[in-house]
Amino acid sequence: MNKIVVVDCDGTTLNKDEKISKFTYETLKEVSKTNTLIVATGRNLEGVKFAYNGFELIGDFIIACDGALVYDLKNNKTIYANKIAKSSILSVIKILNKYSLTRIDIFLGAGYNKIVEDKEVLLNEDDATKLEVYFENFEDLKCAQKEINMLDNLSAHVQSVSISNVVWLTIINKNNSKGSALMWLANRFGFNFKDSICFADAGNDISMFKLCNKRIAVANAIDDIKKLATDITLSCNDDGVAHYLKTHIL
Repeated sequence: MNKIVVVDCDGTTLNKDEKISKFTYETLKEVSKTNTLIVATGRNLEGVKFAYNGFELIGDFIIACDGALVYDLKNNKTIYANKIAKSSILSVIKILNKYSLTRIDIFLGAGYNKIVEDKEVLLNEDDATKLEVYFENFEDLKCAQKEINMLDNLSAHVQSVSISNVVWLTIINKNNSKGSALMWLANRFGFNFKDSICFADAGNDISMFKLCNKRIAVANAIDDIKKLATDITLSCNDDGVAHYLKTHIL
């Protein structure tokens, strides 16, 4: 039976080096032959390619930039986009100028991030899909988050990877999430969540995790993911996703 298999990248299918192992890649490739495989990530398309380390991208769809973009891999095109207007980005930069930052990453569609280190930005490119802001201290992060969440149409979330000590602020369109993008795909293509399985580790996975019938947390997942999980597999460093798929799907 064809199942909807949804996999996160960082901290889930990618190891501590932010790469996919050959074993996990080959397992996902085998799964994709008879099931609908959806990769859901905070990365953009180029970021996923980098993590796949020379392996060809596989699956049917990539939910990218925390739900701002959906790529149809079979037809090699973007089929959904919900971006941040340039005016909103400039409003965010105005707020961020008050605080001590390490850097700002502005995600521009499928391409590489625009890295801003002096907190000034001139955007001639298309509207961005999301921003990631790295602060020098957590107090500044929380204060900036509060201000940004008062702006119309934007949502700022504290973000981290479960295998990393790095914490940052993700800023996206208020309507975007991995869950909203997955629901959009389900409505467009008639996916049945009764036949779905999702693998996840972090807070930005919760919205899609809740939608799926089987919810598998990797061992390194945060507690909020584990509480929602129907099962727990090995960690991302131990190819937990691949081992579970080998046992339960293939």
